[in-house]
Amino acid sequence: MKRAFLTVITVSLILSSNYTIAKTLKSTEYEFIGHWSFSKAETIESFENSEMNEEEVHKFSKILKNQEIVISDGLYSVYPSRGNPIRTHFSLITPPDDEGCFVLQFEDTRIPLDIQQNTFCIREGKLLLPALKGAEEVYNRKL
Repeated sequence: MKRAFLTVITVSLILSSNYTIAKTLKSTEYEFIGHWSFSKAETIESFENSEMNEEEVHKFSKILKNQEIVISDGLYSVYPSRGNPIRTHFSLITPPDDEGCFVLQFEDTRIPLDIQQNTFCIREGKLLLPALKGAEEVYNRKL
């Protein structure tokens, strides 16, 4: 009986500490941590409002596929609509600034050196990833 009681207490403490840690990581300083879902319509709108011409908008809009991104503490995972997830470790190089932008350094030798470091932004609750000619890929937080 005493052993069962200690087990219950231990499990409760572990779960509550994990909950506390998760709440801490989801603070405004780490607002980028979470589950994000691709918004094709908002991304196409971003393409149209960028320096892309009409032909480029049409060309790139056709290849957009639904996917989700999960960013946890040190792991950036992309879940395409088809295929296997792609998981990449990262380091936070620059914490979020006043405009909600931050820099991640991907730690994957398969990624060319010139794109291992990327600036991402969170504005109006949306994760914005850089794209061509000033456009952005738009992701909404998935609840």
